[in-house]
Amino acid sequence: MRDVGCQPVAGAIVQIARGSAPIPEVGRVTDTEGRLWLHLPHGSFMLQAETAGDETGQAQADGDDDSPIEIEVTTQK
Repeated sequence: MRDVGCQPVAGAIVQIARGSAPIPEVGRVTDTEGRLWLHLPHGSFMLQAETAGDETGQAQADGDDDSPIEIEVTTQK
């Protein structure tokens, strides 16, 4: 996860906002490098991230794809 200046965002909470399969109700927190690992079941999912500074972002994820996903967070006004 990165901010608009491409800096890693540590401590952001990432949750599954919606998906085409049953959604585990778990939020994960990014590490000091703005990363986290999440295993998703087969299907398509929308990930939502929120920081302590009220920055948010979303990204689409495919449960069949192990490729890294970037979420860019921006301040909501």
